[in-house]
Amino acid sequence: MVSRKQPLLSLITFGKNDNYGGDEFYKTIKLPLSKLIECIKDLPYGQIEIVCVDWGSDPDNKLSDIMGLEKCDYLKYVYVSPEIASKYDNIFSIPHALNCGIRNSLGEYILAFDADSYINFHALDKIYNTIKNLKENNINNIFYWFERWFIPYDDYIEKTSFTELDDWIQSNPSKIWLRTPLYVKEFGGHASAFLVKKTEYEESTGYWEIFNKWGYMDYEWHTRYSRKNTCVIFPDIKIYQKYHHDVDTRSHRERNPSKHSPVYNVNGENWGLGNEVVKIYN
Repeated sequence: MVSRKQPLLSLITFGKNDNYGGDEFYKTIKLPLSKLIECIKDLPYGQIEIVCVDWGSDPDNKLSDIMGLEKCDYLKYVYVSPEIASKYDNIFSIPHALNCGIRNSLGEYILAFDADSYINFHALDKIYNTIKNLKENNINNIFYWFERWFIPYDDYIEKTSFTELDDWIQSNPSKIWLRTPLYVKEFGGHASAFLVKKTEYEESTGYWEIFNKWGYMDYEWHTRYSRKNTCVIFPDIKIYQKYHHDVDTRSHRERNPSKHSPVYNVNGENWGLGNEVVKIYN
């Protein structure tokens, strides 16, 4: 069996135990994570890890406590205490959280995605085998986007298990819609996930930490990265999310100006909380 100590792929997500998103907590984060755990069990490669960054939850009620997911060697938590998190944003800094997860991951490739992204076995299997093909053929400098497919809010949150959600997806394809088509030459945000080699994140020092949330930070990173690399929309899979009605998850424009850095390395050597002490555990 291949050791999990140096996985080929790290799946990076984040969250906080504060009912973020406006519905019961497990319906936002626990459902997708429990599905990923089951998917990895069915993949024989042994080279995928999940890294979940807990950004500022109370130490007595961390993500791992409330979710109650089974302990396994391929799911690890990176806990950022409230004292540390408050230095960077008084609510939630997604670029800091993602960068922290990336910095503390072990995978050769990184799939970074939003907390409520629902990735099924077909998608994860295809992503993994695509990476294997890139590695075997020594193909580098490719950056994949993934489109965002919405499930109606009420249909999503009424499900209490990934089995129920899988059955609903299978039975209701006409109720699922594409958030916004992605175009390589006119990228304007709205990707659900990004896949790239970890070395590229290390060289670029990740997402620009002057931003707050998705929206402009992904647009800026794409613009910066595409100067020297090939960007491709990942074909023939769907990453699902619940439709956020009456919830604006994009930052205010004054906090996310439409600009991009003139340099590739934007954050300095302490990107991703490199100067802080975080707790890592299974």
